[in-house]
Amino acid sequence: MTEKSFGQTRNTRYAFALGVIAVLVLAAVPRFISYDFSLPYIDHVDEPMYYLHSLDWLHGSSNVGDYFVGYPPGYLVVGVGALRLAEFLGLRGGGEFVRILRFLSVIMALLTILFLSLTARNLSNDLGGLISGLVWGIAPILLRETSLAIQDPVLYMWIAATLWLATSALRQPHPQWWVIASTICGIIAVLFKYPALPVLLSGLLLSLYSFRKDRKTFTRVLVIQCLLMIALAVFMYTQYVLLVPHHHETKGFASGGWHNLLNLSRVLGNYRYALFPLGVMGSLVIIGIGILFYLYAAPRLHFEFLTLKSLSLIAPLLVVPWIVSIYNDGASDMPDRIRDVLPGTLILCILFGISIAVITRFVKDRWGTYASLVPVGLLYCARALTTVFRSLKERSL
Repeated sequence: MTEKSFGQTRNTRYAFALGVIAVLVLAAVPRFISYDFSLPYIDHVDEPMYYLHSLDWLHGSSNVGDYFVGYPPGYLVVGVGALRLAEFLGLRGGGEFVRILRFLSVIMALLTILFLSLTARNLSNDLGGLISGLVWGIAPILLRETSLAIQDPVLYMWIAATLWLATSALRQPHPQWWVIASTICGIIAVLFKYPALPVLLSGLLLSLYSFRKDRKTFTRVLVIQCLLMIALAVFMYTQYVLLVPHHHETKGFASGGWHNLLNLSRVLGNYRYALFPLGVMGSLVIIGIGILFYLYAAPRLHFEFLTLKSLSLIAPLLVVPWIVSIYNDGASDMPDRIRDVLPGTLILCILFGISIAVITRFVKDRWGTYASLVPVGLLYCARALTTVFRSLKERSL
């Protein structure tokens, strides 16, 4: 491991920490200013349903029918906990319940940014980590999607935590506990939303890569992982049997909706919306240039852990926009359903940050400066921040 690759000196660690704090503050301010928009009136259709479910669970005082039959249990449990807290604090009504869950969503969004930054840093350098967190933190549409009282902001946090643990394991002499922790976080993520299932491949692939170095230890790790995944598979199957009659996602799959996976317009539409928070054409150009520069000059760039093996730990989540093509058509369902493809956006943010790091290192090594990238970054941030504050103004009306 080299200082050039990871910036492990005390000064660079402090600089990275200060950079992350700045990114978190930049992301936190608009979220905390606006997270309670519209309350006590509730803006999103799913928010009052969680309130009614929690009332029904604790007091039997509402009837949500079969709306949540077979639903992923993660956020239902969070909702019950939020109602308990609201009652303990003497708060009453759906508006206060939603306020608590939206506040939680903002906290989850900030943790997502932190884990995203650390993951990209593990694979590239400090700059790559900061850019990855920044583009997720200030993307205007994510201001809305990560401030609602729904399960998705919590899902993104668990996915980001899974990726951070998996990529951190690459740097550990004895990574088995990191691998197991990554698998557990991945399972928790799936319990918030089933299409996140590919996240489990991160820990599994890491065990397979490590098996050749330590067969005894990773035989045990693989057994633990398989037992956990079998338990999850059994649970998901029972939930699927319950879920099919009630929800359009599973009904679509059961009635042959898997054919939509071969519908090019649906699939491309979902990937377009996965890129939308970063800017479709701009992000494709930057990621493409980053790939070309890396292929051309990889040995001279000194990114020790930026390899096909390490990238394979994060790549499985890129199939999520393809999976949700079963029930998202990539057009009329967007942008209301853009949250379904955002696990793929997490990976694209990491690739975007890594690409900036690669381009910067390439330009610096060749021409001695990377000042030419500064205007591009400033223009991107200015454009995004302008839209963020326009969104805040709209919420205040």
